[in-house]
Amino acid sequence: MEHMFTRLEWLVGKEKLENLGTKSVALFGCGGVGGFAMEALVRTGIGRLVLIDGDKVTVSNLNRQLIATQETIGRRKVEVAKERALSIRPDMQVDTYDIVYTKEAYPDFIKDIKVDFVIDAIDMVTAKLAIIENCQELGIPCISSMGTGNKMHP
Repeated sequence: MEHMFTRLEWLVGKEKLENLGTKSVALFGCGGVGGFAMEALVRTGIGRLVLIDGDKVTVSNLNRQLIATQETIGRRKVEVAKERALSIRPDMQVDTYDIVYTKEAYPDFIKDIKVDFVIDAIDMVTAKLAIIENCQELGIPCISSMGTGNKMHP
């Protein structure tokens, strides 16, 4: 059977592919943007994924969220996302935190989870700012998605 990452290895090389396997990424938000980011990370060989989301799948998620199906309605997003990740790559490490992140409630969270990279795919602006500021203080690269959730005229 062909190795799962053969085509990626052709693109980036064996050494870089092996390096990806040693990296850990925290993903804040498993919904619209986060679900697709998670899928890409799983399929590119990241070694450890830390999923953070304090919500459950709802009917209104069906039109835009990868993890939302009729079967997942009512379930916790981090658990559904973890199951999907492990159904693709059972060998990877997936940690979950079923929380709504705020700087006040979790002041040392990013430092404590020990990741190489952070992706912010949440809607709450104050939490986004806290994630970005904390990552800058810790020297952790961060991508922040400026989504349109709850915004008709941003």
